[in-house]
Amino acid sequence: SGARLEQHARSLATSQAVNLAAAAGYPPEHLDLIEMLARLGIEPKGRRHSAAGDARMAADLFVALAHRLIGQGRGTYGGAVAAHRAPRT
Repeated sequence: SGARLEQHARSLATSQAVNLAAAAGYPPEHLDLIEMLARLGIEPKGRRHSAAGDARMAADLFVALAHRLIGQGRGTYGGAVAAHRAPRT
């Protein structure tokens, strides 16, 4: 059904943004979509807990984090994963 597809899309977009945030050094157990957007200076667009709103905010977060990782020289998926798995000093 359409509602099930929207829910799956929202879940996928959010999980990908969370994975990228973790690769950028944000602890995954403390991640909240609105909080992460605020930390990055991004105003949330869309209604929270709606498929379209959550997907839009997750996409905005994903793009901002991707730009941050590129700026740190970790602009590939492999680089982000390696940095996430590397021991922190």
